[in-house]
Amino acid sequence: MSIQNLKDKAFKNPEVKAEYDLLEPEFALIDTLLTMRKKSGLTQEEIAKRMGTQKGNVSRLEKG
Repeated sequence: MSIQNLKDKAFKNPEVKAEYDLLEPEFALIDTLLTMRKKSGLTQEEIAKRMGTQKGNVSRLEKG
């Protein structure tokens, strides 16, 4: 089963769809951060160093 099929099946439940929709701002922020990092040509490691954190933290942030 593809992820899209799984989502389609889950979204048939109105409660699941409503909770997912509440997360849209978080998903949009993650997408923006990832797009900006890639446009800047920086790696996760470089971003982490500038933020004073570890690469794994940047990775988890980007994965949501």
